[in-house]
Amino acid sequence: MLGGPEFNKKWQGIRIHAGNTAKDTQGCILVGENKEVGKVLNSRKWLYELKHRIVEAKDRGEAVWLTIR
Repeated sequence: MLGGPEFNKKWQGIRIHAGNTAKDTQGCILVGENKEVGKVLNSRKWLYELKHRIVEAKDRGEAVWLTIR
């Protein structure tokens, strides 16, 4: 359990998904390219790539950890 019960209660609705601006999220993580201020570019492409890499790792029996910076 990451962070304990209070952490999990506070962040239970956080998701990773495609989107291009703050209007596309309510605190969730948008993946993509950070090349323009206030925008996330090519988010669908990078979401697909992220999911693909996670599935490949899981298929190999590897643990998957994401570090959000």
